[in-house]
Amino acid sequence: MSKNAKSGKLSDLTATQNNSNKHTARGMKNLDNSMAEDGYVAPMTATADGEIIDGDARLETSFNRFGDDALIVRHDGTKPVVMIREDIPNANHPMAKRIHYRANLVAWQNLQIDAEQVMADIEAGFDFDAIGVGLEDLGKLLEKEIDPLTEWGGMPEFEQKDLTSFKKIIVHFSSVEDMGLFAELIGQSVTEKTQSLWYPKAKIEHYADKVYLE
Repeated sequence: MSKNAKSGKLSDLTATQNNSNKHTARGMKNLDNSMAEDGYVAPMTATADGEIIDGDARLETSFNRFGDDALIVRHDGTKPVVMIREDIPNANHPMAKRIHYRANLVAWQNLQIDAEQVMADIEAGFDFDAIGVGLEDLGKLLEKEIDPLTEWGGMPEFEQKDLTSFKKIIVHFSSVEDMGLFAELIGQSVTEKTQSLWYPKAKIEHYADKVYLE
């Protein structure tokens, strides 16, 4: 172990105080799934006083998933920091493939820009042009995109029933009398205006585009 890499505690770190990313329920869930399957992947970055500036969601999820123990590497940014996973033999390993795709997908799924924080940083003098974010890019960042899973947070589970019929057939009648006999047989009203029916008889109500059957 490098002299700069030492055992430490996640509880010694603090969450990002002014985070421009509010995260999403979907992204946080997939981040936890990633850690559960593949372990810890991407290092966080903190300031010298221990405040996270990159990896706030990873800090929260890591603490819940792995506990307080951590490997802390102190450096000044002049050399790359590489993590070698000795449990993954090569890039063709299934875990390597999952990590490869999740590295970008989870970050994309977990992005929900906090417009208020962005505006506060602009008012405080932060220059987005200096990091290559122009007005058009900034406008896209500030577009409010609703994550249905986030909006559904705390609501009960919902599963749509399959209300399609098992089988449908076309019945021909040679006379009104035959149609009447058929109606009597199934116990339902059948007239010349009847276009379809359910057997057994079903009550169909149209409410908020949902169909409920007895």
